[in-house]
Order: sequence, then C-alpha cells, then structure tokens
Amino acid sequence: DAVDYKVPLYLKILNKIGYGMIFFDEFNNEKDRQLFSALLKATLEKKFGWTKLKKGVFIIGACNPPEVSMLATDLDTRQLDRFIILNVQPYSIEEWNRYMNNTYGDRWDKRVLGFLLKNPSLYYSPPSDVSGMENFPTPRSWSTVAVLLYHKYPMSWITGLIGENASGLLEAFLDNRIISLDELEKNPEMWSELNLDSKWLTLTYQLDNLIEAWNKDKKAYSKIIQYIFYEQQDKEIIYVILRIIPVEHYKTLLDILDDGATTEDRKEKLNRWYKEVQILV
Repeated sequence: DAVDYKVPLYLKILNKIGYGMIFFDEFNNEKDRQLFSALLKATLEKKFGWTKLKKGVFIIGACNPPEVSMLATDLDTRQLDRFIILNVQPYSIEEWNRYMNNTYGDRWDKRVLGFLLKNPSLYYSPPSDVSGMENFPTPRSWSTVAVLLYHKYPMSWITGLIGENASGLLEAFLDNRIISLDELEKNPEMWSELNLDSKWLTLTYQLDNLIEAWNKDKKAYSKIIQYIFYEQQDKEIIYVILRIIPVEHYKTLLDILDDGATTEDRKEKLNRWYKEVQILV
C-alpha cells in the first residue's frame, strides 16, 4: 500500500501559469535535519513529491548569517554551488524614509529620521554576541519605534525594541530644542545658536511643514534656507537637506537659492549646489 498525497493548490496554480516564485523565509533556521534535508532536496531539484516545477517557477530562500542569528546554521559547502548566493543589504535611510511616508503617511515620528541621519551606524547594529534577550537596532525595529513614539508610548517600550544603548542616545537626542520655521524665518540667526543635534532635529521634524508651505508658496521660508546655505554653510546639514527633500521640490529649493545669489561668492556656491542636485537626480 502507498499514500498518494494531493498536489498543493499553489503548486498547481504556479505550474498552470508557468512562472512565479516560491519563497522560503528563514531558510537556514530549520533545526530538524530530516526536514531541512527534504527542504534542500525540493529546492535543488525543484520537485515536491511527484510534482516537478515548470522552468519559469523559481525557489528563493532568505537566510540569516549564523553570526547574527542563534537559530541559523551554515549551508553545506558541497551544496553551495547549486545556489546563487546574493548578499542583500538593508535599504538606505533615505529609502526607509520613503517607505515610512508611503506606509504611514504622517502617522510616525519624523524625529527618528533625524536621529538616524545623525547616527547612521545605529540604523542596523547587530551585537557581536547574539546570545541574551536584549534587542538591537534594525530597520524594522526603527519603523516600530517611529510609530510608537508618534502614539506617545513610553521609552521603556522603545528600549525593549532597540536596546538600552540606542534608546538612551535616542532619548537624549529627542530632548533637544525644536524651533518653528516661522521663528527661524523672522530671525534666521537663531539657527546659529542651536547645537548640532537641535539642527538635525528641527530640520527633519519641520520638513513636512516646509514642503506643505512650498506647495502653496514657492518662496516660503526663503530667508532661513538662504541663511543655512550661504551664511552658515553647514555642510552636513546642507547635504541632509539635499538627500531628504523630495526630487520634485529641488527646483523650488534651487530657485530660492538663485534669488539669494547676490554676490560672486554666493553664485559660486549656487553652482556647487546645482551640481550636487544633478548627481542626486
């Protein structure tokens, strides 16, 4: 006697279409060696039971490096040449910002973006020792942090997501002063009185207000923009502005800078910013 298993519906659909993808998450986390061997066999042969996958159906497995996961194990070196190994890096902070805006709109704390731009090494910071129960910063945990802070959750929750070191630095960063765009426009020199953390914090926190103002008035807040670019020349801050302002608003920014290019020195700087924008676009 024999048991004849029915073909899973998703395999029937994929083979009928003739193309598609089967995705195995946490591929190398399986501790049952028999089950893992069966998984490897199915992946290598593109065959599940008696069902052979069509040529256009691909199998993809996501693996964690053993050095950052207690559950992960190395694949057998004798089988590696049967796979195409791709090392996938976390998306950039700018891409994370776009993801957060597309997913959550205004319902996340933009101050987290300022912190990450100021402290990029904490964007993804796995510990050297993966044992223990303390969490560490990842792009996914930062997304949760930004949403929780927006909804006024306590810092103890934040610590539970990213660990004591990162949450302590974040809490200190968030304690810095934020100045409104209206105040800065009336008195641009106030910008020079801010410490660096306050500048990063104000910039990222007020970005949406700046864009909203530009949608109504292309010359809005031109004094503070010209002051930052021409008078203060905060290179770090300027490059952050160029990185996080949406591409469709580059022209507005450059027009404001063009209006302020009243000296040869400023015209020279303006040409530099034009070149930077061309590179970014």
